[in-house]
Amino acid sequence: MLNNVTPADAYFGRAPAIIKQRERIKRQAIEYRRLQHRKLAA
Repeated sequence: MLNNVTPADAYFGRAPAIIKQRERIKRQAIEYRRLQHRKLAA
């Protein structure tokens, strides 16, 4: 399963690191959005 990484990244085993980095960025973005919402709501 490629899981939205390039074939080269999948072949050379970089896919898990890339996916983990995307998850971290996604969590940060959600947290930032939550903070902004709380500022507006307050």
